[in-house]
Amino acid sequence: MPERVDKPSSELLANFVAVGGGLATLVTIVLVILAAGAWFWQQRADEDLRKVHAERSNGAAMSEMRGLAKSRLNNAGGKTPAGKLNIPIERAMEIVAKELK
Repeated sequence: MPERVDKPSSELLANFVAVGGGLATLVTIVLVILAAGAWFWQQRADEDLRKVHAERSNGAAMSEMRGLAKSRLNNAGGKTPAGKLNIPIERAMEIVAKELK
C-alpha cells in the first residue's frame, strides 16, 4: 500500500513553484507582446495623422504655386534669366496666330 503523505513534499512544492513561475512568465510574455502591438498600432496611427496634416499643408503650398503660375501666365513681367521677355498668354497666342496665317 502506498504511503500516505500528509505534508507536501519538497519535490511537489518545487513542481508547483516551477509551474506557477512558468505560467507567470507566459502571462508576462503575452502582456509584453500585446503592449508592444498596441504601441506599434498607435505609432502607425500617429504617422497616418502626420501624413494627413502634411498633405493639407502641401495643398496650401500647391495653391500658392498655382496662383503664382497663373499670375505669370496672365501678366506681363520682366525678363527671365535666359533673357526672354514674359508677356501675357493671351497676347502670346495672338502673336503666334498672326504668324501662322
